[in-house]
Amino acid sequence: MESHDWIDLTQFADFASQEGGDVIADGHASNTIDGNTSTYNHTPCGSPNDQFWQVDFGSDVEISKIIMTLRDSGGERINGARIELDEQILVSDLSFSEDFTDYRIDLDLDEVVKGSVLRVFRPGPSYACNALHIAEIEVYGGLCDM
Repeated sequence: MESHDWIDLTQFADFASQEGGDVIADGHASNTIDGNTSTYNHTPCGSPNDQFWQVDFGSDVEISKIIMTLRDSGGERINGARIELDEQILVSDLSFSEDFTDYRIDLDLDEVVKGSVLRVFRPGPSYACNALHIAEIEVYGGLCDM
């Protein structure tokens, strides 16, 4: 696989969204791509809907690696989640492990993939405040030529 550079996701902060909007404990969707692991997103507690966080790049990007840092509590809330690019499943059935260093999950993809909407999706409701928490997502790849 060819090497790719880090994509500065802060430029896409206005295009980040999550189930339920930005309503819980300043857990805005854009916190997940602000370059600061002490902030995080927070989907609604008690929601009957599937939980998701996503960013729309507006045009295709190529992705070869994703690094996800979970909030330092509630890491198990990622269990059962999957990562999609334009609804193509890149990684399925994520599972939290206490062995993760600094709540960080490094995902080297088997091949470079191309798409415009990156989504972390966990099926099922957030009853008992099983909300989706992600401190930071880093993406490695490249912006495609327009």
